[in-house]
Amino acid sequence: MNNPSKYTQLIKTEAKRLGFMSCGFSRAGFLEKEAPRLENWLNNNRHGEMRYMENHFDKRLDPHKAG
Repeated sequence: MNNPSKYTQLIKTEAKRLGFMSCGFSRAGFLEKEAPRLENWLNNNRHGEMRYMENHFDKRLDPHKAG
């Protein structure tokens, strides 16, 4: 991305046009504290029929691995 603020503004404008009340961004990073909770949540089948939640546990914890 050559101009992140340009894309941020484009996305926020489009979100507003579509009727979203708010739109925000945050950095992607490794979810160290959340890892045990997510693993426990999945092991207890709290994800119901959302089978995709079981896929790629490592990528769910670290979005940098998804790309």
